[in-house]
Parts: sequence; structure tokens; C-alpha cells
Amino acid sequence: MRLSDEAGGLLGPGGGLAEALPDFEDRSQQVEMARAVADALEDGGRLVVEAGTGIGKTLAYLVPAALWALREGRRVVVATYTRNLQAQILKKDVPLLARALGREVPACLCVGGENYLCLRRLHRRLAHGDLGLSGDVAARFVSWVESTTAGLREEAGFAMPEAVWASVRRSPQTCAGRRCAFADECFYYRARARQDDSLILVANHALYFAHVNSPGALAEHAVAIFDEAHHLEEAATRFATEEASPGGLEELCRAMVGPDAGLSLLAEGDSHKETESLRHAVVALEDAFRDVTRKLAVALGGPKGRCRICAPSVSPAPVLKAVDSALALLSPFLKRASREEAEELELVAAGLRAWAGTVGRVLGVESRDYVYWGDFNDGAASLAMAPLEVAGWLRQKVYPGLEALVLTSATLACDGSLSFVKGRLGLEDAQELLLDSPFDYSAQALLYLPSRMPDPQEDYDSFVEAATEEVIRLVEARSCCSRRIA
Repeated sequence: MRLSDEAGGLLGPGGGLAEALPDFEDRSQQVEMARAVADALEDGGRLVVEAGTGIGKTLAYLVPAALWALREGRRVVVATYTRNLQAQILKKDVPLLARALGREVPACLCVGGENYLCLRRLHRRLAHGDLGLSGDVAARFVSWVESTTAGLREEAGFAMPEAVWASVRRSPQTCAGRRCAFADECFYYRARARQDDSLILVANHALYFAHVNSPGALAEHAVAIFDEAHHLEEAATRFATEEASPGGLEELCRAMVGPDAGLSLLAEGDSHKETESLRHAVVALEDAFRDVTRKLAVALGGPKGRCRICAPSVSPAPVLKAVDSALALLSPFLKRASREEAEELELVAAGLRAWAGTVGRVLGVESRDYVYWGDFNDGAASLAMAPLEVAGWLRQKVYPGLEALVLTSATLACDGSLSFVKGRLGLEDAQELLLDSPFDYSAQALLYLPSRMPDPQEDYDSFVEAATEEVIRLVEARSCCSRRIA
């Protein structure tokens, strides 16, 4: 049986979904989309679908995706833009699908490594003093560390100071990988192992692109489905954006000479002078970056906020020279560090070289294919660059590794055509499908513009109160008048 027939039957009248869902409604557009997705998966195609509101597009792609994954024993990644949709898929749609199929559909949520607590960094910080927390926040942090099974920041349940989290979270610049002494207890690798036991991996767009750039964030898979694909170009551009910020430099420097750095374990005997020399070099690097960005601000006319950089005006040489000096002083530690510490420091060095490369490219305005800018705020400045278009990057880096690809959203078409979005995303040859919403908007929707409302920018609380009262009035009016607002 063709996968499209199996998917269509499951979603059609009398199918498994109808039996599992008491309020099931047959939607011809949903079945049409499911069949098209199934064909793309089975035949190895690329498909772009605009599915209007109310079609039920999530199940329209999840049903064929699950059927294909279960049949082939291979993984499908579903990448969304928002967390709300990820939660809906895992907490509502996948369990419903499992009931309709009469079997489990192994699925898991995938999040970026920076969201996990790093036990090695935590123990290292504690070995060299406290974390700088006090009172209730300190007590809640300790309680969370002792009780957490996932190590995810969002599950901590309290506002953790950003500087504290930055010093104890997993970082690609400091992760020792499987050779870490805490590898067996590592929250990140436990989560990564759950991916190996799943067939449906739910992630966001950013994590998917991070995986493409540095494979390993997601388990091996053959199919990717991008929902909320109207955000895909924005997400790809954001990922391809390079930034050299004071904060990024500070994190790299802290990884070299901060209280949680491996060097603090080596700062004994003869190496103490070398450590101090490196510390001075790090300070000199931070000063050099600050001085160069100040000169840039002057050259650009003293801007506040974001300002485009159109031509070279300030040399990056002082920053690049300071980076070289710091890396040269780091070299002796690499030779006598333990394997784990050496690998960590190599990662930090690579991160510093990449950061310096961005500084050079932005100040040099090297390519017409990029836009360059600086963000100037309160005496600090960040430098950044972004590609003018990402279609080429997507074609070269993302799509070739996939046997099948599906993009969908409720809002993709321009003037009734998908040509524009397909061109922007490098999918000119993809199959396309436009499906109207099953809703009768003229009968089921009403646009209402209140004539008098407080300005939310002037008095937000009054606006919320007035808006709440107006909504209540509309709901009550609807209960007695089907379409007429009293």
C-alpha cells in the first residue's frame, strides 16, 4: 500500500483518527495535504505547502511522518519556530496519533546544549568559591541542583542571574564531551541519548541550523519537516549572522583565565607568572577591542544604537595583534595540560580565532554579499554581519543531507503564488500545494474596532482593564445576538 493511501485512510471518515478523537471532523484539505506529504517522504521529494488556518496541518504532516518512520525505522525531524507548537506536538498531537495507530510513536524534544547545566563547570566554580548568589536565590539554586533530573534552566522555576548561568551552563567552548569526568551524569548527553531511542525529533529552526553547521546536536535523520516556515528565512539569516560582542569576548576570556577555567588548576609554581602574563594579555585584548570600537563610533559620527558600516574606516590590527599575543601565551599551558584541559583550551582558542575573524571581516567590509553594522550602547559596541540572502547557504548546506523535505505554514503565498518564498529559500524546483482554509470567514469571523480605548503606550494598565471589559461585553453580546454587536 502506498504511504499516501495509508495516511489518507487514517485521517479520513472511519479512520483511526476518527476513532481516537470524539469530536473528529473530516477535512478534505487535511487529507490532501497528508497525501502530498506522504508522497514526498516515500518518493524522496521536496514539498512546500501553504495550509490555511483550520486545516489541521500539524496532523497532516505528523501522520505520514510517523507512518514513514515506523515503516522504515528511520528518524524524522520536525522543526518549528515557537515553543508553543513544540509543546502542542509532543503533549497533544503525538499522543493522539499513538491512540489512532494503536502503537507508541517514540518522540522527544530536542533543545540546544546551552540550556543544560554543566556539572563539571558547576563543581569547578564551587571548588574556587561560591557562585555569587545569596539569600532566597542561593537556596533555590541549591534545591534545584539537588533535585533536577533534566538540568534544564527553564525548569528551574526562578530567575537565575544571567552571569551565574553563563558560568555553569554547557558551552561548546568548554565541553569535554564523552571524555569528561561527569559524562555518565551529564544532562546534555542523557538528553542526546533519548534522541537515539526516538523516531520523531521535535526541535526549533535554530537548533536544526546549528546541527547542520556542527553535526551532532540532532541524531541522524533522513527527513526534515519545517513548520512555521514563514520564519525560516529569518531563522537562517539569524543563524548565519556573525557577531563580535564584548559579552562574547568576556565569555571566551573567562574560559581561559576565569574562576571556572582549567588554567586556575595550573596556576601553581613556575606557571603562576605565565598565568598572570596571560591575564594581562586578556585585559589588553579587551581594552584593544574597546578602543577600536570607540574609534569606529567616532568615524561613524557618534551613533546611538544600530548603525550600518558601509566602508572600512578603522583598522582591526590592534585587536588581531592582541588576540595573537593572548594565544601565544596560552600555548605553554596546552603542552603540559591534561588531555581534557588541553581539549577545552583548544576549543576556547578556536572560539577566540573565530571571534577575531568576525572583527576583521566587519571592519574590512569584505563582501558585497553581506551587510555590516555596529550596535553602540552606553560606551560598549558589538560588531556584526549578515548575508543578504540565505538561499545559496540552504541549498549547499541544509538540503543535500536530506532524502525528503517539507515546508509548511498558513502564510507562505504572495498573490496566490509560492514562487517568491521558494526563491528566497532556494527551493525553486520543489513541488507546491496551496490549500484554502475550511473556515467560512464571512460567517464565522467578525472584525470589530472599538472607537474609544486608552493608549497602551501611555497607560498600559488602563488599556488592559478597558480591553478586558470590552471583550467581556462582546462575548455577552454574542450570546444573545449571533452577529450583531449591541
